[in-house]
Amino acid sequence: MNLKVKLKMVSIEIIGNIGADAKIVNYNGTQFVSFNVCDNRKVNDHEESQWYGCNLNKVNDKLFKYLKKGQQVFVRGIPRYRIFDSAIHRCKCVAVDILVSDIQLIGSAPKDNAEEQDTERNGEPVTTY
Repeated sequence: MNLKVKLKMVSIEIIGNIGADAKIVNYNGTQFVSFNVCDNRKVNDHEESQWYGCNLNKVNDKLFKYLKKGQQVFVRGIPRYRIFDSAIHRCKCVAVDILVSDIQLIGSAPKDNAEEQDTERNGEPVTTY
């Protein structure tokens, strides 16, 4: 009996705002860029927020300077789930981290860096890879 199994990769795509300036992290001699993205959506009469931890394995200096708090981004990648104990909610929670494969800057630059970034971006989306 010969069974052929097709493997499917799970991916996730989100559009949201960066919650804090991105940072370069060194872990076991490897550098990567880490940032959080918040996805807001209206459900019935209230707004819900979902936070995603994003990790980009390639440190791209041209892109890194644009990953600032408030910048709207499109992110695509592989989701990773982790369970943790929440001291606030006093229960187990699930966090979603994304191993980023694609990222695009959307919209205008955050207000505090708008002048500097607009001269370099000219309002065009910037894509990493």
